Amino acid sequence: MKGSFKLMAACSLTLAVASCKSLPADMLEGEWNAVNISGQSITPSDQTPYLGFDMAEGRLYGFNGCNRLMGSIDTKAFLKGKVDFSKMGSTMMACPDNKYEQLFTQAAASARKMELQDDGSLVLKDENKETVMQLTKRVFTPETLQGEWDVVQICGEGITPAEGTPFIGFKVAEKQLYGFTGCNRMTGTADFAKIVAGEPDFGKIGTTRMACADDKYETKFLQALNAAKKVKMGYNTFSLLDEKGSTLLMFQKR
Repeated sequence: MKGSFKLMAACSLTLAVASCKSLPADMLEGEWNAVNISGQSITPSDQTPYLGFDMAEGRLYGFNGCNRLMGSIDTKAFLKGKVDFSKMGSTMMACPDNKYEQLFTQAAASARKMELQDDGSLVLKDENKETVMQLTKRVFTPETLQGEWDVVQICGEGITPAEGTPFIGFKVAEKQLYGFTGCNRMTGTADFAKIVAGEPDFGKIGTTRMACADDKYETKFLQALNAAKKVKMGYNTFSLLDEKGSTLLMFQKR
C-alpha cells in the first residue's frame, strides 16, 4: 500500500512538472485551421476559420469565417498555455452565408487554456477545462505559391495594388518566376520547396532595361528581394524577412 502511494505521488509530481513546461514557440508559430468548434466539425474550405500566431511580434491574427481578426498576445503567458482572445478586434463585413462567425467568436472568447496534443493539433479549453476548439496547423506546399502576388508592403511602407505597382508570379511546375518591379518586367527561376520551407531561393533574376521617370518602387523592391533571408507563409500572403526577422516585403495573392 505504501509503495502504491509512493508511485501515485511520483506520477502526480511528473504531471505537475509536465504541466509547467513551456510550449515550444516554433511549433505555435504560424496559422491554425479550426477543425472542431464546440463539438461541431468544420468542413475545410476558403471560409474555414483560423488563428495565426506571430510569436516574434506578439501578434494574433485570423479569420472567423466572415471577418478578419487582429490582436496581441502576452507571449510569456501564451507559452505557458494561458490564453485570452476576448479582446480581439475584427473587420465589420456582413456575410450572407455566415456559418461559423458567431460559433467561432464565442468559443475563442471563452478560451482560457491551450494545449498541444500528441497528434500535433492545438486544443483550446475554457475555465472549466472543457474543450471549446480544436485546430490543426496549416501545411504549405509549393502549389500554395502558384499564381500572382501583389506587393502590399515594402520595408514598412504600405502599397495599394494598382496598375504600375510591383508584383511577382510563380509557375511552380516550370520552376519559374516572373513579375514587375514597378518599372521593368522580371523573369527568373525559383526552388519552391525551399521557399515554403522558409528559405528564399529565387535563383538569378533578370529584368528588362527600361528607364522610368517616376521610379517609386523598383530600387527598393529589388534591394529588399536580394536582402531576404527568410520566408513566412500566411493565408493568401507571404512575407520575405531579413536575417533579424524584420519584414522586407509582404505579398498578397491576387
